[in-house]
Amino acid sequence: MKKIIMAITIVAILLCTSCTITGNVVEEEIKVGFLGPLSGPFADFGERFKQGIEEANTYGFNIIFEDSACDPAKTIAAYHKLVEIDKVDFIIGPACGSPQEAIAPLVKKDKVVTVIPYAATNKLYEISGEHMFQIQYSLEDEAMFIANAMQKYDKIALVHYQNAFSQTLAKSFRKTYDGEIIEIPMQEIGDSLYTPVLKIKESGVDAIFAADLSFFMGNGLARLEEINYPVPVYGQYAVQMPVMRELVEGVYYSFPEGMEHAASHQLPYEAGKIIFEAISECSGNKACVKASFLNSGDFDEGIFKRGIELRRIVNGQIDSLT
Repeated sequence: MKKIIMAITIVAILLCTSCTITGNVVEEEIKVGFLGPLSGPFADFGERFKQGIEEANTYGFNIIFEDSACDPAKTIAAYHKLVEIDKVDFIIGPACGSPQEAIAPLVKKDKVVTVIPYAATNKLYEISGEHMFQIQYSLEDEAMFIANAMQKYDKIALVHYQNAFSQTLAKSFRKTYDGEIIEIPMQEIGDSLYTPVLKIKESGVDAIFAADLSFFMGNGLARLEEINYPVPVYGQYAVQMPVMRELVEGVYYSFPEGMEHAASHQLPYEAGKIIFEAISECSGNKACVKASFLNSGDFDEGIFKRGIELRRIVNGQIDSLT
């Protein structure tokens, strides 16, 4: 009988390509999916996202990295690969608004426990069937915070792009800001900013809120300097990424309250620590992991309870408080 059991065990081990042995027990390896922009204009952001997750993985879980490129179609394809081929029950990411909304219905169907390290719309928790949790504050709360910080200006320019991230920020900002808003709609990341900044100057605005990194990546501040229109410019938390700092000198931005390091690295590190610890304690049971989030008291409707503060880039430094 012992020989039969041993033979069955050996066969099971040979057939299982993702298993480890603990004592006399064969355990399936726990895999965690990653969805982040490892290519394209936000690749630097994605690389810091990846580094934060890798540093947090002190448990030795198998992390399967997939490139979302901040593109909804590529993110959906990567998601299907992770869930249907790699058989993951847990995903960290994605990091961009449109891809997040694109996979939310799929997450609901598959009941994949998903943790987003960065700000996202507050509706993701509901449309994902309460399976998408986010470690930062919501985009809606961030935009309201910026709008309140800008109430001292009578007229502002609102620069926004055609993606879910930018549109969510712009919509919430409009609801909160009491002054006059000059809309500066942009279509693509690579669009020229010469005409928009001329419109900004002609409108005589007191300040600018750029609801997307694309304004800065397109050298928006340099264009303003060229036309000699030095008005205050506000952005959101992602302007503090190292790759952005030379493009955002003097910009005011929202930032997670009390955070000491670059959010592009610290937030994914925190997200990784939270989900890896829960997976370890729950032995990979996804219902248990979800319940641990719900019972922790750290989340409100899937959003981590975290304050927001206003900061400014000064001499390339990310920690200069206003």
